[in-house]
Amino acid sequence: MKFDKVEKLVKTYKELLVETGYNREYTFYELVYNVTAFEGSLLTESEVVDLLKYGEAPKKKPEKHIALVRDCYTALQYVLQMTKKKKPLTVEVLHEISARIMAHTGGVCKGDLENYDSSKGDFRKGVVKNASRLFPDYKRLPFLMEQFCDSLSKNIRVAENVEERSLLSYNALYELLNVFPFGEGNMCAAFLIYNYIQALCDLPVSFLYKVDGVRFLAIFDQARTMGNPHSYHVFCFKQYIKFLEEEIAEMNK
Repeated sequence: MKFDKVEKLVKTYKELLVETGYNREYTFYELVYNVTAFEGSLLTESEVVDLLKYGEAPKKKPEKHIALVRDCYTALQYVLQMTKKKKPLTVEVLHEISARIMAHTGGVCKGDLENYDSSKGDFRKGVVKNASRLFPDYKRLPFLMEQFCDSLSKNIRVAENVEERSLLSYNALYELLNVFPFGEGNMCAAFLIYNYIQALCDLPVSFLYKVDGVRFLAIFDQARTMGNPHSYHVFCFKQYIKFLEEEIAEMNK
């Protein structure tokens, strides 16, 4: 991977953003479309735009998916506002991001010993597992997430270039998807926290493309199983290059 290409694209993107006054409104709509699609939303990209820009909800799509798209957009606005103020990522911010995502689709969930409320951004209080893996014990989540935020804050202060800062966001996404800290909405939360880190690091806020989702999940699972995230990092950098090149092309029209 030639990281100097990423550096140059980020530099060009920032320069064009100032020169052209490019409105990132549709970029953020596209981001919400891709993030919620990873979470399972069935809305198309054009339906997401119609919903967020014009308030026109699709008639034949689940109400829960429509609410998720709206709430994800609200959560994204929160992320952008907080990072503009250079608010560090804390456990409280993690809860707030999750709460905004799950505001109208979450609710009280049954835990192993006690209930919790996903609409308030609570950490899960139960076991999460699938056929091939078991996620960390929910009792460890407060410690793990505190550690996650503290480590991230320290690493952001010493990250010197686009490569190092990008890796912080990729590693955070990787870690969150391996922990699944929340009861619901973990994909959306992980991607928006990824965006939070990008913005804190003064990087263009981007997304992974749902059209490449099958490949992403396969590479992610392979990296997790082998304990080597190199192929995952390469995939994420390629996705970032794809995003930057598309945005630069739009600004050059």
